[in-house]
Amino acid sequence: MNLMDRFGFLVLHGFGGSPFEVEPVVQCLQEVGAKNIECPTLPGHCEDLTSFKNTRFKDWAQAAERRFLDLFHRGLQVIIIGLSMGGSIGMYLAEQYPCAGLITISSPVYLYRLFPFEGASKLLPLVCFVRFIVPVVKTNRTIPEANKIAPHKGYEGFYALHPLYSLIKALKNIRKNLPRISCPMLILHSPQDISVPVSNAWEIMLNVRSNIRRLELLPIMERITTRHLLTTHIETRDRVEESIKIFLGEIINAR
Repeated sequence: MNLMDRFGFLVLHGFGGSPFEVEPVVQCLQEVGAKNIECPTLPGHCEDLTSFKNTRFKDWAQAAERRFLDLFHRGLQVIIIGLSMGGSIGMYLAEQYPCAGLITISSPVYLYRLFPFEGASKLLPLVCFVRFIVPVVKTNRTIPEANKIAPHKGYEGFYALHPLYSLIKALKNIRKNLPRISCPMLILHSPQDISVPVSNAWEIMLNVRSNIRRLELLPIMERITTRHLLTTHIETRDRVEESIKIFLGEIINAR
């Protein structure tokens, strides 16, 4: 039996995104011989605004949990790889279930800090109130030049505040329960990430109980994108794939 056949992989995309943004990760896994790969479209994603604004973190987490358990109950050792919120869901699962490994990419355990303030917008602390007045906020679409640098497919032009608040709220428990995580971890983040402050990476690194844990910071020089989508960004996508392959090689060969 091929050693890789003993493992299952759950690959998760981010908030408002799609499997497109983690396709390079799936291809990377296929290159190293992985066959048992689940890469679901989370509920409310790749549909329409109505579908998305009616979903919450529990819907996304439960969908991911079902895929995780499908792999687990087949007798596979499960490794989770998640981009942004996908990594947060990965931490949520690793706090409850035995995992063979966890890779988080640009993943938050909080979206903002107040003192001193860190976050993509100073309006984030107000989402809990504003969502009842303006459930959907219009935003600018990604400029074509930015999409060439870091290709993306997902919702654009709005923020659905009820789903966003559900994420903010869920992250508090994920952050509190980080010491429950003991599986091998690889944490990838850019110091220049605008969407998710890099301090998240250090928070994860310092609070999990994993004997094997590695934090890799991937600097990005351009100043056009949010420097968040490391999986598709022209400056980091190859480094992400290389880091994943090295990490998987280490933990899989050690079992």
